[in-house]
Amino acid sequence: MNEERSQSGRVASTVMVGFTGYELTPEYEEFILWAKPAGVILFRRNLSDEDQLCRLCEKLHQLGKRSDSEQPFLIALDQEGGLVNRAEKMLLPLPSALSLGTIADPGLVYDLAAYMASRLKSWGIDLNFAPVVDLYYPHNRQLLTRSYSADPQMVVTLARAFIRGCLDNGIIPCIKHYPGLGQCLVDTHLNFGVVKRNKAALEAADLRPFRALVRENVPMIMASHATFPALAPGADLPASLSPELITDLLRDEHGFDGVCVSDDLEMKAVSARWSPSEAALMALGAGCDLLLICHDFREQVRTINLLEHALTQGLLSPERLEQACARLTRLKTLINVAPKRLHYKQKARLARTIDAVFDANFRIVRDQSGLLPLTRSFYDRVLVVVRLNRPLDEHENAFLKKCTEQFCAESLIVSSSGQQAVSFAFLEERDHTSSLTLMIGHGWQEATGPSFSARHPQQTLYLLTGDPAEMTLLPTGSTCIVLTDNSFRAIERGLERIL
Repeated sequence: MNEERSQSGRVASTVMVGFTGYELTPEYEEFILWAKPAGVILFRRNLSDEDQLCRLCEKLHQLGKRSDSEQPFLIALDQEGGLVNRAEKMLLPLPSALSLGTIADPGLVYDLAAYMASRLKSWGIDLNFAPVVDLYYPHNRQLLTRSYSADPQMVVTLARAFIRGCLDNGIIPCIKHYPGLGQCLVDTHLNFGVVKRNKAALEAADLRPFRALVRENVPMIMASHATFPALAPGADLPASLSPELITDLLRDEHGFDGVCVSDDLEMKAVSARWSPSEAALMALGAGCDLLLICHDFREQVRTINLLEHALTQGLLSPERLEQACARLTRLKTLINVAPKRLHYKQKARLARTIDAVFDANFRIVRDQSGLLPLTRSFYDRVLVVVRLNRPLDEHENAFLKKCTEQFCAESLIVSSSGQQAVSFAFLEERDHTSSLTLMIGHGWQEATGPSFSARHPQQTLYLLTGDPAEMTLLPTGSTCIVLTDNSFRAIERGLERIL
């Protein structure tokens, strides 16, 4: 890091960074003091418990304070509920957006968002990168159950309630992923994605939630890393780096004057073609005001140095920088709102309502082999393969063990997909007719698990926690239950109904 910094050092106030661990290292503290970035984004890797999180946020706010600017230092989190649930262990089990879309109750969405925002605010968090307003399309591997609905108007109705719940409790909401990732069949975390819909189709569907919420003065929009040839012909640039999409379409045509934030510039859709620092300069020039570099400390330093160099060399205009900083400064009024406290009776009532959402989304799709209820037969062995977006904790393992004891003599619970090929030998040591495989999770078409169920589908039960459309990809003859939610509470409720 350079010790001497000129006035151009303000470029760091457009960069939001991330780090690993529950505490800041001395080196990272020095970096924040030196750079004065726009803020920090936290992930599950940074969250242990409420006390630890409060201490961390307090420390970050102390380090990030600016004496030379009104721009607030922001601490952010992706806290959507469902699949993206960073603070899962500290909150009620929040349903997925698709589960809530099935219920279609904006009052409930408001209550859940307000509860979530009040908790985030109490810990010291200012910004939530949610809600998702992309439309639901089957087999989207990046979104799965993160979208409310395939109906644009339903998405607007429920997203509006979520936004209001956040703002009423001092949390800045951010709708994503502009101009709509629903039809992107590639996960942009992993690869370059192209949305091939024509302009008329995008205007009629995917863009509608963004346009509607811009008219209602949503304060922040996240730009996706997918490419949209119909909206920017010949450009071959991700939306986040495209002046045609950010400045011409979002700003000039839709009239958005809030903060536009890039998705993480270390995602493969971008980093496979440009370094994060190069992409940051392109995104800022395209019209983004806030740049996410969530993981690599060295890339964060390189980006700030490159942006400073670009400013001094005339590759980044001072006017564009001032415009971005002014938009970020306007967010200050939104975070100066005290959160509303939830009475314990209200919290208990909300917990019961959440259970009702999980129950309403429970659906037995097929049971041709007559496996249900599970206690109608007794098995020598049961293999439980759990494929969620995190490891099981001690309580969850114990619950699954207790369930399986009701219908088998011996069980093995595996929550690491990498161990599945070895684990199936546990069943094949004996005649498979006295064994059962219980598959809990999502993404089975990408796992090794279906190789067993394809051979013995009559002894395989799926509890799908992701995209309901995945049931069409499972082996014929297997038993299938759709939960539409990966909260372990939803799994508990589902298992209790089929014992």
